Amino acid sequence: MTEQRLPAWADPSVSPTALDPQGVSRRGLLRRAGLFGAAFALGSAATPALAAGDGRHLGGEDPRLAYLVGDHHIHTVYSHDAKYTFSQLAAAGAKYGLDWMVFTEHSNVGHADFGAALEHQEILKARAENPRQLIFQGLEWYIPAAEHCTVFTAPGPHEVDLLTRFERAYDGKLLAYDKGGPADADTAR
Repeated sequence: MTEQRLPAWADPSVSPTALDPQGVSRRGLLRRAGLFGAAFALGSAATPALAAGDGRHLGGEDPRLAYLVGDHHIHTVYSHDAKYTFSQLAAAGAKYGLDWMVFTEHSNVGHADFGAALEHQEILKARAENPRQLIFQGLEWYIPAAEHCTVFTAPGPHEVDLLTRFERAYDGKLLAYDKGGPADADTAR
């Protein structure tokens, strides 16, 4: 079995000057939480099972896996309750250590008819500006007769079409479930 190595930002032997902005942000978060260096200072006392030589490794058995930090529900200027652009939010996310993010605008007729396609152009720009981040397009889905949640797709040539078809077929607001029950397509529009 291959020895699992710490990511550079978690390795105290790596100088902060050798880290990228995400690494600096993650290390700073651990420091502020009082966690960075604590396990290293305690050594084997912090992880007795590992010191006992039972073969387990922190973070799992596969050294190829990594812990990724993200946010699955982010609104931009395309929603009534947010004020930042896709590019501004992606840059801020990278600065503060996000590896991935999902832009989820509010579902509505305008979003289904043309908003998702317009947003996609902004998302492509944000992806190009932040190549280390995984940036997904999604929507805030109003579950019929329930609350809302995040729905998103993998990046690709059909992400807008897939989201728009899902929104039109299943969104409670577009189907008028927020008005007491399902509506036919003409009434919902």
